[in-house]
Amino acid sequence: DEAIEEIRAKAEDVPEVYNVYVVDKEGMLVGFLPLKNLIVAQASQKLKDVLIADVISVPTEMDQEEVANIFRRYNLVSIPVVDELGRLVGRITVDDIVEVIEEEASEDMQKMAGIADEEEIRETSVFKISFGRLPWLLVGFVGQLIAALVLFQFEASLKDIFLAIFFIPMMMAMGGNSGIQAATIVVRGIALGELSPDDTFKRLSREIRVSLLNGMVCGLLLFGIIAIFYNPSFGLVLALSMLAVIINASILGASIPLILRRVGVDPAIAAGPLITTFNDIIGLAIYLGLVTASLQYI
Repeated sequence: DEAIEEIRAKAEDVPEVYNVYVVDKEGMLVGFLPLKNLIVAQASQKLKDVLIADVISVPTEMDQEEVANIFRRYNLVSIPVVDELGRLVGRITVDDIVEVIEEEASEDMQKMAGIADEEEIRETSVFKISFGRLPWLLVGFVGQLIAALVLFQFEASLKDIFLAIFFIPMMMAMGGNSGIQAATIVVRGIALGELSPDDTFKRLSREIRVSLLNGMVCGLLLFGIIAIFYNPSFGLVLALSMLAVIINASILGASIPLILRRVGVDPAIAAGPLITTFNDIIGLAIYLGLVTASLQYI
């Protein structure tokens, strides 16, 4: 009854009550009690007899994104905040964390798009906005120069089978889409704390299997269309190229964010531009290499 009266007395200061946190005389957090449990407990019972000692808490210096991950992992509605000595200093509720999740999601989207930060939305200086976006555009610029060099190396092959040029955009687009799909899942897993370093091989293995299946489906469709309307041999080359490009892009999409995390770079910032750049270079080399190797059979 004393605990309930105390809650009533502080009702105006605490708008939402989910759990009651119990501290000792020194203010040290010793446990918690869900509000429902407190209400149904016998009036003669003491808090120490009904509290739950196994309480999840967070330190004051913990990053808000890590706190959000803890809320997701344990399906919490509130969590106590303690100082370095374990003394209760406050709480965070699910209402607070929803705002954090929205902010972090917006920030990650901006980073993957190569935008410096949310201040750009309110920024009026064209030069400052350009300076924030330009670095990752230059990464793509250099990558495309290298891709053009790769294309130049296969000039003789393209003269022999000019039709191969028309399928370059398809190969690059399918590879790019596959890479971004894989990267999005991995970056999300890293951001939510669902992907540990021990899961690296498992994640790559799964992405390879998925890309193998997707590549076979897309390759078979492409082979059927080309075989009917042009040449079965050329259709087979395109199908194998499609399969190889999709597998390569998915491996890049899954591995680059993991590598970036390992070296201490935020995958949300660098993964997109790097995946696009490497996929265009390697994917183009794979496609034109297979076409060149198969010229005598087409």
